[in-house]
Amino acid sequence: MSRALVSILVVALAAGPASSQSTREQAKEHFMRGVDLFNKGELARALPEFEGSYQLNPVPEVLFNIALVHRGMGRYADAVRALRRFLQESQERTTPLSPKRRSDAQAAIAEIRTHMGTLLLSTSPPGAIVKLDGSEPTFEGALLFLDPGVHRIEVSADGHVAAREDLTVNAGKTITHRVELRREAGTVAIAPAHEPPPRPAPALELAAASVATTTSPPRRPVYKRWWVWTPVGVVVAAGVAIGLGVGLTEGRGPSTDGAVPIHFTK
Repeated sequence: MSRALVSILVVALAAGPASSQSTREQAKEHFMRGVDLFNKGELARALPEFEGSYQLNPVPEVLFNIALVHRGMGRYADAVRALRRFLQESQERTTPLSPKRRSDAQAAIAEIRTHMGTLLLSTSPPGAIVKLDGSEPTFEGALLFLDPGVHRIEVSADGHVAAREDLTVNAGKTITHRVELRREAGTVAIAPAHEPPPRPAPALELAAASVATTTSPPRRPVYKRWWVWTPVGVVVAAGVAIGLGVGLTEGRGPSTDGAVPIHFTK
């Protein structure tokens, strides 16, 4: 696929008053080093450069690049998190993301999830604290979207013996798992004043339908038309300002299944 400039989106790289010229230059240096490492296929070294650029000058488009690197490294959950932040922060700025770009990013999330597995987890007692690989997980409804591999689930609740289990997750598969905690010796169960209503059975059917929908690959994989963000010099229309823009390019990258490494152009 040939590399072509798809469109230009003008953004203010000075994300806030705290971003001095010196800070922006440092952010650009990190960004360009990340581009160079991305081109060489050194994704593990490119990632901290993009993250360093974003920390110094938090432009949302850099999050898309971070997601692209995570995807190339097989860190699908991290890629989805970065894309979600990209969507949120793009929407909060003065010039929101266009509906098409938002749709493309959402399609990218759906494509990434075809490489992930899902866990439908329930606990007893209800309201128990759940940790996934040592951190609080992000549920989407009743589901957890996870990278393939072994994950540690820890469940705890007051007056109960904590449980710890390792679960193996496979791409495109759903695991239904329930953890029931034993009460600690000498504790007495106290029934709540009002028993919560049981969850209706159709919820599980909806969750299963959600998995079937999100794991169905699109006819044309979205990564084949993924863009990566490229700062370019742009003269904006009269009445706006002269600033740096962000271009969208597409093509084939070294190790990300058709993604394009970003680069600066004059």
